[in-house]
Amino acid sequence: MPEDAKAAFVHHLLSLDNPFLERCALYWLVSGASLTREAVAAGLRERLMRGKLGPETLSYLPIIRGWLPASSGRAVIDDIGKLALRQGLAADPHNNRAEPIVSDIMATTADGVGAQGLTIVGRLQAQTFVAMILLKTGYGIKDAFVIRCRSKREATNIVSYARQEANSVRIDRMTAELLLEAALADGIENGHPPAPGFIDVMEACSLNQLRPQERDLQALLDHVDPHNEIQNATAAQLDRMLRNEPALDALVPFTESWFEDTGETRSIIQGSLSARTVEKRILAFLEGRRDIWARRFLQTAIILKSAKKERLSKALAAAAFALMHKHPLQDIPLVEDIVVTTLDAGGGSLW
Repeated sequence: MPEDAKAAFVHHLLSLDNPFLERCALYWLVSGASLTREAVAAGLRERLMRGKLGPETLSYLPIIRGWLPASSGRAVIDDIGKLALRQGLAADPHNNRAEPIVSDIMATTADGVGAQGLTIVGRLQAQTFVAMILLKTGYGIKDAFVIRCRSKREATNIVSYARQEANSVRIDRMTAELLLEAALADGIENGHPPAPGFIDVMEACSLNQLRPQERDLQALLDHVDPHNEIQNATAAQLDRMLRNEPALDALVPFTESWFEDTGETRSIIQGSLSARTVEKRILAFLEGRRDIWARRFLQTAIILKSAKKERLSKALAAAAFALMHKHPLQDIPLVEDIVVTTLDAGGGSLW
């Protein structure tokens, strides 16, 4: 269906007196193109003017507005908020709403393309739920949904898979919120609103206070190294942190999928005559990727710090610090591991 026809159709639907359509409208706001988003916002404004806009929908609009790029549709949502205030209709998002009890939060570490998962287990109105969220660098919150479990056993099976098969670790709520707020900001920066199902996750897990928060590398480093132990280390101390063999060995399950697989790396691997040439060219390629890998190291360090794996977190943070401060790549063992894994993935070898 052409976008203009879709926009006209959803606008017509919102003219109907069906409260269920308002929920659909929230999904359309984050999943539609700009024409659809504008039509949805206009339809919701008309519902407000007719006295038909539900308080729950009204409470979510300013939150969702913060996820959207600047556009005429977002301007209409702003207008809805102003009109609602004039009419005394500003809604409390927590009004008459049961609060969930979150019992467990787990996270995977980011893989080679920057994808990682969050699993949140909770209970709302006597029903257990499992919220699943996929974050991906450049896309923000790429997928999200809530599973309403029929029994505690079903929830236990899902959690067991997340722990064992997906190599998840338990984290605290503050860390989960930091990751989600950073992902929201990442999505906005790259033109990707969060997946529509994140509205369900936000509601089920009481994440209404989340707002996009861009955090630069220094802010992430300060979070994982609050006492500047790494940042104030001498060259010898930093080298010991980078080469902590027990920590590097323990990190393998979390970092074994870290590699580069691009047209450029494939050309390097296929077109080079010697192993030494391949290694030098891959390292030269990684010179331009310092910030990307520093961010991945720090995000993983934050997760492992929350999971009480301090030694592993420190090794990752030290490697990130070395990347940020132009330490030679060949002297950072974690980067050397990425080179080797990249060669393996591309069918090459250093041996």
